[in-house]
Amino acid sequence: AELPQRRLWLETFLGLVPGLVRVEAERAATWAPRALEAPFELPLAELRRWTDALAAATGEEPAPDLPDRGEPILLRGVVDRIDAHRETGELAVLDYKTGALPTGRAVERLDELQIILYAAAVECGAVAAVAGGPVATGAYYGVHADGQGPPPRPHLPADEAGRRLLARGGAELVRLALGAADPDGAFPLLPREWAGQGPAALPCATCDFRGVCRIEELVVPAATARKLDKLVNRKDPV
Repeated sequence: AELPQRRLWLETFLGLVPGLVRVEAERAATWAPRALEAPFELPLAELRRWTDALAAATGEEPAPDLPDRGEPILLRGVVDRIDAHRETGELAVLDYKTGALPTGRAVERLDELQIILYAAAVECGAVAAVAGGPVATGAYYGVHADGQGPPPRPHLPADEAGRRLLARGGAELVRLALGAADPDGAFPLLPREWAGQGPAALPCATCDFRGVCRIEELVVPAATARKLDKLVNRKDPV
């Protein structure tokens, strides 16, 4: 029997079709789809080489050094969509989002790295579906009732600021990958807040493990402790 949730999702999606058709008709004048759901496998050493070259060209800081280790670190993923510019051949990476789009500020702060990782994978030649080449732009593509398509200003702009963002994001990806591969690495609950870089919201509202988590037992900075107190005692929404 057909699940009722599938019918609800189908009805919701069908309601988005007119808006998506308009977006794609306008986009087709400039961009042509080259690949959909394209997998990639990017060695961390290759990402670091690409990042360092880009950092040298843009004046940004290079990526951290890679330790000597027998097993290479591989970054794997799937790019939702890659388009090619009809005149220049430059590429654009798109990531579909059925929820709220990440803000441009979140991308600039490197809180959202998905688009940057996709662009790096393409430029490094790690996506078999395309031959590689420069990524001119990238964006999160809305697929929801509040809006369809990418925003007017792309999350990864096609200018010098976009290249600097790629260099900074590449270095951050290397740093995060090294941290994740370190068996003794630290994984603070709110890394930006822990580092004194400003307030952040708890992820508990969307965490699948909230029911079994002992989050209130953590030793955390005072600001985070106040958030946890509100959460545990239900004084305020997460």
